Amino acid sequence: GRQAHRRPDAIRDDPVQPHPPDPVIARVTSFRRVTDDLSALWRLRFWQTALTRFLEQPILGIGFGQSLTFDVRGYVSTILVRDLHNSLFAVLVQMGIVGFLVFAWWNAALIIGYFRHRATIAHVRPWLDGAFAAYIAFLFASNFQPYLETNLLSVLFWVLVGVVRVAPFVRAPEAMDWSHLAVQKHL
Repeated sequence: GRQAHRRPDAIRDDPVQPHPPDPVIARVTSFRRVTDDLSALWRLRFWQTALTRFLEQPILGIGFGQSLTFDVRGYVSTILVRDLHNSLFAVLVQMGIVGFLVFAWWNAALIIGYFRHRATIAHVRPWLDGAFAAYIAFLFASNFQPYLETNLLSVLFWVLVGVVRVAPFVRAPEAMDWSHLAVQKHL
């Protein structure tokens, strides 16, 4: 018999050969049993400890700069609350219900202001829409990482907030008075 030789890349197309797992699929399927995923178990234990501390002082929270100590399978961790891997939960735990409601109200006012003024600012709408989309994506991603507490990323957040907040007040160039910039000709 004659043996067939395959190209190395043909193995990937062979339905019999198992494909290497996609990292995203592997991560999602790891949650089937949280006890098997040390990273998920660590976060859950961290969140449980933070919730317990929050419930001791729910109105004003436990304050900034606090750390939590917890145990995961005999490994003791002491981590700052700001590193909760959920920025919105970190705001609640550190600032309490009062601080969280102020933060939520402030974000709601920013979002409502965006939609209220969006139609009136055609000259900057593409930049505003882009900044607003990034701001919303930032808030969403903050549920999974400490983005509001990371120095460089928090700067980005506040820049986006500034752009979204100020854009409705930027006048179109044709509506501005440029006479103060006119160059006077002297003979």
